[in-house]
Amino acid sequence: MNLQLIIEKDERKLSDFNSKIRVTLKSFDLQLIRLNADDFLPRYNRIIVTIENYTSVRVDDLLLTITRTGSKIGPDNFDILPIKTYGLDPNEKGIYELKAFDPFNEKFENIEIRLATMNDWENRRKVDNWLKKAGEFAKRIDSENFKIT
Repeated sequence: MNLQLIIEKDERKLSDFNSKIRVTLKSFDLQLIRLNADDFLPRYNRIIVTIENYTSVRVDDLLLTITRTGSKIGPDNFDILPIKTYGLDPNEKGIYELKAFDPFNEKFENIEIRLATMNDWENRRKVDNWLKKAGEFAKRIDSENFKIT
């Protein structure tokens, strides 16, 4: 959803959209895991987040910015993560397990997560094949949909 607004370079609509989606970090694992069992090396952090949709439209996909703070890389230790939300309806909250690629594999202290901005995209643009894998990076784990009151 926000990828389309980024591609269209519509900062006003992107800002409005981003203000109506809330992403909250619940937990993360420092231990790296494999995305797939046959991967050669573990290169992904497991992250649990909630995403709340305060827009008037169903959100099916998002671009998130994952920043690993407290590393020797500094503020450049971030990456873009495309995810599927599996039909996050208006005024609904979902709980997700994410697998976020760690491009630098350096020790860090914390993870910050937010919706991607145009600047993030310009600095960490992804190829189409990576974007098409969005369903592999996220799994919706709430047993029922939560309406926001």
